[in-house]
Amino acid sequence: MFAHGHVVLRLPPYHPDFNPIENIWAQIKGHVSSQNVAMNLTKVKELVENKVNSIGPEDWKKVVEHAKKCEAEFMRWEHKIDGWIEKLLIHVSDSSDNDDIQISDSD
Repeated sequence: MFAHGHVVLRLPPYHPDFNPIENIWAQIKGHVSSQNVAMNLTKVKELVENKVNSIGPEDWKKVVEHAKKCEAEFMRWEHKIDGWIEKLLIHVSDSSDNDDIQISDSD
């Protein structure tokens, strides 16, 4: 894909801050759960279709703008987070730090 000018962006699944579609699905599910008191499958289908049809460009614009704001905030903190994670990592090397330990059989 890279050879054709495309970059694969791997997002955390089901993470609404970076996936605008997750916010849209949340709106749809919220609408259905607030309106479907009979738990009727036909009614659920109707509610989903009505909500999907009511979502317009302005709704999409809002969720995309939210994702962009979250991305910018993440980018602002990314270098600090990388530094914090680096401090937590334990680097394993081929040489052992235990080479100088002497064990006595007299214990």
